[in-house]
Amino acid sequence: MCRRSQSGIALLMLVIVIVLAVSGLYFSSISLNAIKNDEMQQTRKALADAKQGLIDYAVMHASVNGAGNGMGGGDPGEYGYLPCPYIDAGDGNQNANCGNRHVNSIGLLPWATIETDTFRDASGNCLWYAVSGS
Repeated sequence: MCRRSQSGIALLMLVIVIVLAVSGLYFSSISLNAIKNDEMQQTRKALADAKQGLIDYAVMHASVNGAGNGMGGGDPGEYGYLPCPYIDAGDGNQNANCGNRHVNSIGLLPWATIETDTFRDASGNCLWYAVSGS
């Protein structure tokens, strides 16, 4: 009976395959996390810019229940109003009527009415927008 000595090449190949698999998983998870973080940052920026546009609009457009000129009385404690969402046309202008009092309205952010750029999330979708009827 003649015994052959083993050279250990099979064990070396197994270790190399395991190292490659683990490093591949590690580096793929890093890139996926970086992409998700970038997308979240882009969406947060779009939401922050839209919020600032709505605040600017509300400051410039006082309540229509104020003075007779429809521009608001400017009295202390008088709040501005927000535009209606746009629903029908793709022009970015608010719909003329949000509905009745105490009826909420939902649609897309009226970027043309608030005089800003079109805001989109990381997926490229326009931002949704809702207005309370009160």
